[in-house]
Amino acid sequence: SIPNSMIMNELPKSLEELYSILDKTKICIDFDNRINSLVAASRGCFNITSYENTLIGYYERINSTESIDQIILNCLHQIDKDKTIEQIDFIKQHYSFDIFAENLTKIISHISKEVFLL
Repeated sequence: SIPNSMIMNELPKSLEELYSILDKTKICIDFDNRINSLVAASRGCFNITSYENTLIGYYERINSTESIDQIILNCLHQIDKDKTIEQIDFIKQHYSFDIFAENLTKIISHISKEVFLL
């Protein structure tokens, strides 16, 4: 068993609480959601996934959970802090909430104008 580990079966009630947990975490293991990995990576976590994740570039992909303990221990000793920092910067540049909010506002404005013209 892995010391100091936890399983999150459901998300915390607030984003701040989630960030607080992730900020204390070194590795995030996710088997079905690229967004979970993206959020964890944005907080400096190294990711272990069962899928190809094109949203992030620095992670470990596994095919089997049979040796997950050893995989985690190997990752803990090989995490490259510089690559983690580069990944955080990449995420901030490409997945900025401000850019998302701006694009969403443009889309809603465009749809509203189309509806008004109809």
